[in-house]
Amino acid sequence: MKFAFFKENLDDLPYKILEDILEEDYRLNFSNYSEFYDLKGEIEKNIFTLYLHPINTREKIYIATYDLETKKILDHIDKNQLKKILFEENEKLESYKRQELERSSKIIISIIGLILGLIITYIVLKLINGGF
Repeated sequence: MKFAFFKENLDDLPYKILEDILEEDYRLNFSNYSEFYDLKGEIEKNIFTLYLHPINTREKIYIATYDLETKKILDHIDKNQLKKILFEENEKLESYKRQELERSSKIIISIIGLILGLIITYIVLKLINGGF
């Protein structure tokens, strides 16, 4: 959504701010996960304040303050501290991904077992009732 007064795309702005702060590290380590970060912003007057809500917590961590008129970052969290926080988020996301893959594979194996059980039951019933 474009912010009407400043022609700024607010949907992409949090990612642009992260990229500006982290520079090359963003592309190398965080761009694959960025869509999964819970980034929220607040606009007061001409200032956009960006926060990160870590997974499974109610806290919010200040990331940066951005001026919508000048399109410049006014203040931001220390780069190394931000990298540490985002690496922790990446680890949580990887953990959730592994859990979901395990859960999905168990469901698939269960469905295959059910189908094989139905096939064997069908064959046994056909043999008992007089064959094919």
